[in-house]
Amino acid sequence: MLTQARLKEFLSYDPETGVFTNIKSGKGRKPVGAVAGCAHVHGYVSSMVDGKNYLHHRLAWLYVHGHFPPEDTDHINGVRSDNRLANLRLAERFENNQNTTACGVWFEAGKWRASLKVQGVKHYLGRHTLKADAEATYAEAKTRLHTFQPTARKIIA
Repeated sequence: MLTQARLKEFLSYDPETGVFTNIKSGKGRKPVGAVAGCAHVHGYVSSMVDGKNYLHHRLAWLYVHGHFPPEDTDHINGVRSDNRLANLRLAERFENNQNTTACGVWFEAGKWRASLKVQGVKHYLGRHTLKADAEATYAEAKTRLHTFQPTARKIIA
């Protein structure tokens, strides 16, 4: 398992910017001082250390706190490449799942249906003639039931 000391042999982390830079070069590595990592299709950034790929938000936690987060690490602002320490918070999986950008509303059989999942339990919020009514019902329920992330996040391009 990767340790804080081993990580610090390869990468430097700036908690104010969230950026990792290489402090050691080698075969297949970017030069010393270069910004480390590569972006993923889902917006996360990762780097290889000792032949294993690690997500930067998890590496940031290890770098600063000396251990990997026990479960999930959440990006507070929803930007998966923003690995500033101030933008990271510990989260249990059910809490992190509250960060969906989906609105919980869809059209089905001539009506707008709304639902919300909390800790694996789906809450049916009814069928509505107007989409705006279904969205309002969803927003109210999200505020009440999703205490970790009570507002829906905007989709960030």
